[in-house]
Amino acid sequence: MTGTYNLRAVDENGKSTHVDGAVRLTGVVETVNLVYLGRGSAEGRVTYDNGEVVPNAKVVVGSSLFNQFRTTTAGADGRYRVTDLPVGPLTFSATDAE
Repeated sequence: MTGTYNLRAVDENGKSTHVDGAVRLTGVVETVNLVYLGRGSAEGRVTYDNGEVVPNAKVVVGSSLFNQFRTTTAGADGRYRVTDLPVGPLTFSATDAE
């Protein structure tokens, strides 16, 4: 099943940036870069292309530039939040728990 995503990074002062996209191939890791200056957080909701929530998805957000990654598990509603993210391009991935 394919899906869409909206990635948004926000710092404690409300400064933010975002990127939208679509997952085109199932079983293939999609790499998305989100450029952000300053430490901050990212939050979102993991869904399938049909809008169905992906509960308990494993979400990894980080920087290969600084080799810093944060891992969290989305809630039953598909929502996640990752804090203390480094400056620069970020990579996001989400894996269905099933």
